[in-house]
Amino acid sequence: MDLSTIVSLLGYRPDERAAAATLAGFKALVASSLDLSANGTDTRENFIRDVNAGFEARLAPSGEILDIFLKREGHEGFAAFPFSLAGSVVLGVSRGDVEAEFGAPDCSMPQRRNTSARRPWRDPKI
Repeated sequence: MDLSTIVSLLGYRPDERAAAATLAGFKALVASSLDLSANGTDTRENFIRDVNAGFEARLAPSGEILDIFLKREGHEGFAAFPFSLAGSVVLGVSRGDVEAEFGAPDCSMPQRRNTSARRPWRDPKI
């Protein structure tokens, strides 16, 4: 599996044929939900993830894959993502290293502080 295959999942629901074949490569894929009520909202964020393969994807309320996260060894309890990334990029490099390799993105979201330690994972509610 290569990075372009992973990126091609964006915009598809996990049960759609275009995504299901790729996701079948993740042997321990599970659904999970993050309760955001501590922030004063009544919302949940839904994910699919395989902690053994360093893969996590955030889902839209309608089920489409919005974001893909590839994890390094030990990050949030994940094993390292086992597949190759593009160019000379490896997990753990800085954003500046990625931009030096591929150039700056056309647009990007502001970086968020990692607050996952304050938001416990709940049983799947998808």
